[in-house]
Amino acid sequence: YQLLSKTDLTWSDIDIIAISPNGWDDARQYGFQDDVSVGSSVLRLPGDSPALKFLLQFGPDYRGVPPHLTGARRLKYQLRSILTGGIPISKWNWGSLGPVGLTHALRQSGEISLAAPVERYYPVPLGDAGRLVAPGALTEDDLPRGTRAVHLWGSRLEKIIKSEHDGKIPKQSFLGNILER
Repeated sequence: YQLLSKTDLTWSDIDIIAISPNGWDDARQYGFQDDVSVGSSVLRLPGDSPALKFLLQFGPDYRGVPPHLTGARRLKYQLRSILTGGIPISKWNWGSLGPVGLTHALRQSGEISLAAPVERYYPVPLGDAGRLVAPGALTEDDLPRGTRAVHLWGSRLEKIIKSEHDGKIPKQSFLGNILER
């Protein structure tokens, strides 16, 4: 988030493939990755974003409770935090400052209403990652209109390629076709 606050560029994880050259100059680049949460694999927030300002407080030395926790779980973390002098971010659950934390901050600030629909950056759900490398299962023409990028779900896709395709990306697959360009 520190880098986002210092630039007007778009953050992209390494497992993102841009499909369309259009729309990348929008001041906001983020979208739902499923019905509930906003993904952080493609992200751009304006410097005056309340969500960004909220997230900036969680630097590498921050100790405390993940902001998205509620109810009994939050109470448990608060007690643990009091007893230990604060829980370091490195001990927080995965996603606490990624999709889960980002979604929380965007909901708090009302900026969630500006999130792009799933098809913008995450048209292939995590559970369907295998379609990206299954020969004939998916083509660029199958992507919804308005898709700007495709998240490859890196670690999941790597396991699928190793277990189902002998560690090689099939040439007749969506990803194989992209790599052939």
